[in-house]
Amino acid sequence: MIYVIRPQGWGFKKLSSWLYQVTLYTIATVLSSGITGLLFGWLGSVLRLKDITYGLLFVGVVALLYGLKELGYIKLPMPQRKWQVPISWIIERKYIGSFTYGLTIGAGYLTYITHSGFYIWTLLSFFLGSPYIGLIIGGIYGLGRSIPLIIGGIYIQKNNTNVAAFSQLVFVKGRLWHKISSILLLSSGIMLIVY
Repeated sequence: MIYVIRPQGWGFKKLSSWLYQVTLYTIATVLSSGITGLLFGWLGSVLRLKDITYGLLFVGVVALLYGLKELGYIKLPMPQRKWQVPISWIIERKYIGSFTYGLTIGAGYLTYITHSGFYIWTLLSFFLGSPYIGLIIGGIYGLGRSIPLIIGGIYIQKNNTNVAAFSQLVFVKGRLWHKISSILLLSSGIMLIVY
């Protein structure tokens, strides 16, 4: 997202425009992720999955496996729609494009999935069988999707650099994010299995 929603300079008008875009993106991402969680929770409630004794154990095992995948120890499929949001959405309509980007990316299943956590939170929402809990979990996930955009914009402004320099940093530190993701997945998996 930092490639298309980024600060364009120090002026008040430029910074306020960027903040408005980030706000629209964040609201849309939280909204669409929340709705995705709500739908998974609702489907789980219709199927009465919370009554299944080993549902959370299953989610825990899947979390452990995807944690090992993030570390590179095993290979697992990552089902996804390999589609990218067109950059023209932002170029043609900056604010509507930011909101539409957020709706599309926040839903999770409409575009590339770069981290395995998406599968775990949707499975958790599904097996907990509660639309409300699914809404909350999804909303938190959507908020998390906005954090790199916010950090990136602040980094670019604070260091008076450009997107290419920030991208280089992200690429170099990319394995770090996968390691952090794997620690979270492994920890979640252990907690769900022990629970």
